[in-house]
Amino acid sequence: MVLFVCNLTTIDFSWLDPLRGLVGESLIVDVSLTGELDEQSMVMDFSLVKKEIKKYLDASVDHALVLPLRNPRVTCTCCAERVDVMLFSDAGKVDCFVSGPAASFLPIDAASIETTELEKWLNKKIKEILPANIDDAAITLRHEEHAGYYYHYAHGLKKHAGNCQRIAHGHRSTIQIFINDKRDAYWEKYWAERWKNSYLMSENDVVAASQLSAKAQAVYHDKLLASAYTSSQGYFEILLSHEQVEILPDDTTVERIGCFIKQEIGRLNPQLGHVTVHAFEGVGKGARI
Repeated sequence: MVLFVCNLTTIDFSWLDPLRGLVGESLIVDVSLTGELDEQSMVMDFSLVKKEIKKYLDASVDHALVLPLRNPRVTCTCCAERVDVMLFSDAGKVDCFVSGPAASFLPIDAASIETTELEKWLNKKIKEILPANIDDAAITLRHEEHAGYYYHYAHGLKKHAGNCQRIAHGHRSTIQIFINDKRDAYWEKYWAERWKNSYLMSENDVVAASQLSAKAQAVYHDKLLASAYTSSQGYFEILLSHEQVEILPDDTTVERIGCFIKQEIGRLNPQLGHVTVHAFEGVGKGARI
């Protein structure tokens, strides 16, 4: 017998890709469990499915940077509960460097972070925490279905008390823009293209190379921008190519992101009239400005 739960949760995370660099992602999680009925005449209590599997996802992949350990252009070094990650270009130069507490990263045995690879890894791990009467578990990951434009972005929120403080987590977010109360496809497409596979960095978190750790300084070069901060979970650093980074004047919360988009549209075209921005942070949540 198969028990299923659609829309169990949403996971927001980032992953490293040799072509796209650091990619923010949001995926909806569905789950199905195959097994025999227990003494309650259930495969598993729905409340326990939601509680146990969501708890595991929150502790592993959600708000983490997922690393393909079998990709030759990715290196991952662990030392004293810290992890240093590097993504190299074809020419052997560092395109991305991320350093932080080990809990901020999820290494998986894969050459790339395709949805199917992540599903395989999660399915194997989920089976280990389920009751003995369950023979099989299947996690299915899917994107939000919508008509419109979206962008992938990564960021870190140093003031956040939870896992959003991790410097390289991310989202896949839709964007809705209204000019004089009418949806405007031009501006939605504009932002989808401007922030395709982007990293949104707060101006307050930009640092000079001299302020970085010795390891970060060793790989730094003039094609990279650097950000670093200390938050409640520890010390974080990130180096990324100038082309991938947009520097915002404030924190990169969804509220501030929405304000930035609205102000930037006004700067680019002061004659537009009333602008309303619906900025999303992943699936089904965001800010209206």
